Amino acid sequence: MAAAELVKEYESNDAASAEKYNGKILEINGRVKAVEKDDKGCYTVVIGDNTSMSSVRCAIDSTHQDKASGLINQSSVTVRGACTGYNKDEMGLGADIILNRCAVISKKE
Repeated sequence: MAAAELVKEYESNDAASAEKYNGKILEINGRVKAVEKDDKGCYTVVIGDNTSMSSVRCAIDSTHQDKASGLINQSSVTVRGACTGYNKDEMGLGADIILNRCAVISKKE
């Protein structure tokens, strides 16, 4: 599923989308908006459309950190992980769909 499609579904009806996707393993593809590394060295890959402030935030599993470290902004990526929630856009900053324990399945420059 494209990251932009998932974002649109959640933004149009977050309750129905949560029931449909939360707790399920999803495979998401799209463009990398950012690769973030925390103070413990763990990566989060932010995937989505650059014309939108909303995105899919993929916390990478510890066994796949090396694949995430090589990702660059605007590259194409497919990530698989467990959907654990949705941070609704209450302040105009964009919404986030949260995936945890993610694996980088494929990447293209």
